[in-house]
Amino acid sequence: MKSQMLVVVLALSLICNSIAVRALPQHSLSFLLSEGSQMEQEINNSLDYMMKNNQTYLSNPEQLSLWVASKAFLGRSVNATEAFDYFNSRQESDGAWSGTQTRMFTTHRVLLAYYLLNATPAQSLDAFFSDYDTWAEARNYMLLHDSRNMYHVIFAWVSYYWSYPPWINDFFNEVETDLSWTNSWDFHKRTHILYSYVIARRPFPNLDGIINATLDEQMPDGHWEMSSPSSRPVYSTSIQISLLNQILKLYPNYRESEIMVSLEKAKVWVNSTYRTVVLDEQVCGYFGDALSLEDAIFTGILSAGQTGLMPANIDMTYQDLYSKITGTCYIFIVPFYGSDYTITIVCNSSLTNFDFNSFLKQISFNVTGSATTIGYCHVSIPKAFMWSDLLSQWSVTIDSTLIDTTQVTENSTYTFLTFTFILSTRQIAIQATNVIPEFPSIAVLVITLVITSFVVVLSKNMTIERKSKSSYKIRKKYFS
Repeated sequence: MKSQMLVVVLALSLICNSIAVRALPQHSLSFLLSEGSQMEQEINNSLDYMMKNNQTYLSNPEQLSLWVASKAFLGRSVNATEAFDYFNSRQESDGAWSGTQTRMFTTHRVLLAYYLLNATPAQSLDAFFSDYDTWAEARNYMLLHDSRNMYHVIFAWVSYYWSYPPWINDFFNEVETDLSWTNSWDFHKRTHILYSYVIARRPFPNLDGIINATLDEQMPDGHWEMSSPSSRPVYSTSIQISLLNQILKLYPNYRESEIMVSLEKAKVWVNSTYRTVVLDEQVCGYFGDALSLEDAIFTGILSAGQTGLMPANIDMTYQDLYSKITGTCYIFIVPFYGSDYTITIVCNSSLTNFDFNSFLKQISFNVTGSATTIGYCHVSIPKAFMWSDLLSQWSVTIDSTLIDTTQVTENSTYTFLTFTFILSTRQIAIQATNVIPEFPSIAVLVITLVITSFVVVLSKNMTIERKSKSSYKIRKKYFS
C-alpha cells in the first residue's frame, strides 16, 4: 500500500546587497525578544567600529573573514571590493593564506568569506590542495592536528571545488572505528567532527548518544563550558547550540521537545551575557566579558541568531553549499509501529511515489530526468529499520531488472547504497532480507499498512512544483 506523504516546505532566505547568505529559517523557538532588532543594530555598530580600528581588530585574513561572515549573518552589506583587494593581496604563491594558526585553518576561513560573497579567489588554489588530494596526505594533517580539525580541509575543499575530496569516505571510516568521541567529555571534538558529517550529509553515528551527551553537558544556567584552562563559555555554548540546531533540521521531529528545552535555557544564558559600550558615540553590543571579534561578536551572533534572540541569516547545515554538490536530497521520516525511521535519498533527478512495503521488505520510488542522461542515487537506510545479514544480500532493481553494479557500504547504524542508471522515467526498488518489526503472518493480514511520512526535499531549484499526475503532492524546496 502506498505511503501517504505530507511534504514540509520551509524557505531558504537570501539577504540583499549581493551577499547570498546560506540561511535557514529559525526553528519554532519563542521568537525575537522585543529588543532583538536593537541588539542586532548594536552588534553591527561594534563591527563598524572594528573596521575603523582595523589594525587592532582586523589584522589578518582570519579576522577579516570572521568580520565578513558576521556582517553576512546580520544581513548587512560590506564593501566587497575592498575585502577582495585585501584577500587577494595576502594570497600566497600556492593560493593559500597564512594567519595565526595553520595555513589550512586560515584558508578555510577565507574561503568562507568568498563563499558568502559569491566570489572566487583571484589565484587558483590547485597547488595548495595538491598537498591534500590523497588520503595519506590528508590523514597526515589529521594525525598532526586531530580529527576534529579535518573539517578545515573538507570545508575548504568543498567550498572551493564544489565537490567532495576523493578520500572523504576514508575519513569517515577511520573516525567510525572508535565512536567514543560521539559521547565523550570532549564536545569540542564531537561538534567539529560532526561538521564534516553535516557537510557530507552522512547520518550521525550514535545519534542518541550525541544528543544525550550534549544535553547532559549543559550547565544548570544554560551554558556549556569546555574542560580546559580557557573555557571560552560564549564560544563553547555557540558550538553546542549549532549542533542542536543541526540535529533539529537534519532529523526533524526527533527528540525535538528535549532539544527545544535545552535551547530555551541556552537562550536565557546567552541573553544574560549581552553587554553594551559607547564607542565613537555609538552604542556597541557584544557578548561576554570583553569586546573581541571571534568570541564576543561572531560566536555571539551564532548563539543569539540560532536561539531567536535576534534575527540572523545562519545556516549551520551548509544547505546551499551542499545543494551545489549533490543536486537534490529527499529525507523521508517514516513512522512505523511506534518508531520513526529516517531514509535519505540523494539523486540528480526528480523523485516521486516513495513507498515502503513491509511484506516485500523493500522501499521503492520513481525517478524522472532528461532522457539518455546518467542518473545516480545515494540511499541511506537505518539498520534498525531494514537490513541484510550480508551486504551482498541487498538487491536493487530498476524497472524490475536487477542491477549488479550497486555499491553497498555500511557503518554501525546505516547501510549506504549507491548506483547509476540511464534516465528517463524509472521505477527503483531496494530490497533487504530483514525489516523491523517482524510480525506473525496472521497479524500482517489484519494490519493496514498506511504510513504517514514527512518528507523534506532539498534542491537547487527554489521553485515550488506540484506534480499533478501523482496522487501525492510533492514540493521541492530548500531544506530546513
